Amino acid sequence: MRLLLAALALAGAVTLAFAHDDGTGEGAWIGNQAERNPISNEWCCGEGDCFVIQKNLVHRMPGGFLVDVMDPAGNLHPEFVPDAEISPSVDTQYWRCRKPDGSRRCFFAPPGPDT
Repeated sequence: MRLLLAALALAGAVTLAFAHDDGTGEGAWIGNQAERNPISNEWCCGEGDCFVIQKNLVHRMPGGFLVDVMDPAGNLHPEFVPDAEISPSVDTQYWRCRKPDGSRRCFFAPPGPDT
């Protein structure tokens, strides 16, 4: 019985880990490569939690990026992302993954002179 319960718990954990990414689409690489936050080591998740941030909303600052993040009401708020929390993007886009409460889970920046 304990073995059955353990197997069910493991199956549920695997389902939850990949529930936000169906493995296709523009941001699928985040989930497919099992990306994690470099500081907290938590999963970035996938396409449903991660969004492209327009380049004009991302500004290089000493020690990181200042990103204009839109809240559910459509208002922009500045968010500082320190260099230690920035992961490389596999494309030319900036990506922000969020937690259910809207706070940042992960941030990806394209390689180049601005990173």
